[in-house]
Amino acid sequence: MRIGNRFILLIIVLLGCYSVGTCQLSKTDSLIKVLKTEKEDTDKVRILNDLAISLEKTTKFDTALIIANEAQSLAEKLNYGSGLIRAYDISSYICAAADNYPKALMYEGKALTNYKNAGNKNGIASEYNKMSTAYWKQGDYPTSLKYDFMALQLYQQTGNKQGLASIYQGIGVVYYEEASDSLALINFSKALTLYQELGETEAAAGDMGNIGNVYDDMNRPGDALNYDFRALEGEIKSDNKTGIARNYGNIGNIYEEMGNYPEALEFEFKALDIDIKAGYKRGTSSKLLTIGSIYTRLKKYGLAKLYIDSSLNVAKRIQESEYVKNAIGELAHLDEVSGDYKNGLKNYKTYIAERDSLINRQNTKKIVQTEMNYDFQQKQAAEESEREKKEALAAQAYRKDLIIRNIFITAFVIMFALAFLIFRGYRQNQNANKLIVIQKQVVEQKQKEIVDSLNYAQKIQKGLLASNNLLLKYLPDYFILYKPKDIVSGDFYWATMKNNRFYLAVCDSTGHGVPGAFMSLLNISYLNEAISERNLTAPNDIFNHTRSKLIENVSQEGGQDGMDGILICLPLDDWNRYKMEYAVAYNNIIIIRDGKILELNGDKMPVGASPKQGESFTGQSFELNKGDIIYALTDGYADQFGGEKGKKFKYRKLQEHLLAVCNMDMKEQKRILEETLEKWRGNLEQVDDILIMGIKI
Repeated sequence: MRIGNRFILLIIVLLGCYSVGTCQLSKTDSLIKVLKTEKEDTDKVRILNDLAISLEKTTKFDTALIIANEAQSLAEKLNYGSGLIRAYDISSYICAAADNYPKALMYEGKALTNYKNAGNKNGIASEYNKMSTAYWKQGDYPTSLKYDFMALQLYQQTGNKQGLASIYQGIGVVYYEEASDSLALINFSKALTLYQELGETEAAAGDMGNIGNVYDDMNRPGDALNYDFRALEGEIKSDNKTGIARNYGNIGNIYEEMGNYPEALEFEFKALDIDIKAGYKRGTSSKLLTIGSIYTRLKKYGLAKLYIDSSLNVAKRIQESEYVKNAIGELAHLDEVSGDYKNGLKNYKTYIAERDSLINRQNTKKIVQTEMNYDFQQKQAAEESEREKKEALAAQAYRKDLIIRNIFITAFVIMFALAFLIFRGYRQNQNANKLIVIQKQVVEQKQKEIVDSLNYAQKIQKGLLASNNLLLKYLPDYFILYKPKDIVSGDFYWATMKNNRFYLAVCDSTGHGVPGAFMSLLNISYLNEAISERNLTAPNDIFNHTRSKLIENVSQEGGQDGMDGILICLPLDDWNRYKMEYAVAYNNIIIIRDGKILELNGDKMPVGASPKQGESFTGQSFELNKGDIIYALTDGYADQFGGEKGKKFKYRKLQEHLLAVCNMDMKEQKRILEETLEKWRGNLEQVDDILIMGIKI
């Protein structure tokens, strides 16, 4: 992956171009609309359960739990057993997502009671499995294993291979957490064998990734990579984006431990790309931090800080204290190795404060969970005793109800079958129409989301361009014709004032749209650094510095990203007659004096990597007279296709038009040039960013 593409990933993180939350909100809104028209029947229970899941995915845990409880109440009222158990399971899932594992156990206990009443061994084992996970999440590994082995015994009785594989995998995870690597490998291997027998490619891939993690902990990187690459192959076959990203990250971590940093970066960037597009913020923050850490080891401190800062911003946005602490710690380490001891001390103090605060919160949370677990266990014991007392009466009542129910079923089976067929046809048509509406809403929302993000990026870019106030202060008379191909642009105009010398840049960055815009931000940053921080004064020296920064940070892997452009320096001592200093990379400066065109040529090489990158840019000067007009421009206007034959406008034709309008005031020149361009283009698409700046002396 080229460095330029990697910066595009980073700006996507900063601008928030990818989001799955908005689509989930669209689904939630659709479910709410459907819910308003539903009667109190089993369909409404199903919709309430689906709505609770949708709300959980948007982290609205309290609201999601209320909806799930409504589903429970209605299912109990309708005596809808499967809907009730699903509502309990969804409630436990919501509580677990909110890290409230004792409450999750309470709902799992209720589902367990229902499965026991029905004598459903697979259902009982499934709840034992979920309860094991809840205890594992709280660090109570002995209790977690106890429930795993209870589930294992039931699945062995029923011969449920899918369940057995899941339990073996769960047991392996607990042993892995306890650093019992040999026991972890035994159980992961049993799970893998079962998943392969069942043809469960995705689950088998996940288990191979677990085995790779164990081998990594055992300091056997060769075996770890073998299983991780096998896992990656399975995830790719299953098109499991989360699994693909996880394995890319695991492989990258192993290469980092081996000191193979180029390979580590390659796989970490692949993982980052998937996490960004999936909207997985935790993974995004983690991958950004790992990449920053690798750049620190490579002593590329500028890139390291860029990625670590981005990781910290994402972690703060999602309020992940552990991730915030880790990012600040890595910043402190970066400051130390790069010699920035002042910021290093500051970041280290912040890291210690974050670490201590996190430990205090974790200790408090553990005490509360212990108390809640005790209450749950006491309540579960009481419910178990009450359940056993009711079983005898329930069995007798059940036999009586069974006889009555069979009579009614026999009487109405034909009528019900006919009604069902009619109703199913109606529901299928109705659901098809709903699906079309939902899909249309998703597409429209996605389009709006992308446009909103680009508009925000446009605001950021405009803030870095030369402001009208700055230009009006130092230029007597000027116009700017600026037409980005997309919402954001690779072309830019930038100006600054330093020591009574006014600098003006008119440049064309590599690419257009988001990639071009990001390159323009880098180019402006390096121009500003050369003048404001390095105190360089000659335009050719400024271009030389900008080129070296671009090669150092962007073009190390063969890329030739950079810019073509013009940099002018105007001393402000005498507006009647003075010497203009300038440097040119490909694009030429046009001067019109007394109705004649004077063309100031420059170097035929870009500001960036090229075969001539070892040569210095040429510093040149030109004596300006009052009444001269300077035109600085990029190639977008001349390269625009149009006219009757759909050909390019051409540079010579543009020169003729400039000569024709040069005696008009600057606003009128801009208007005529813009009208000429639109008439020439007609219905054809704009092919590139367009920028022309005219200055009258």
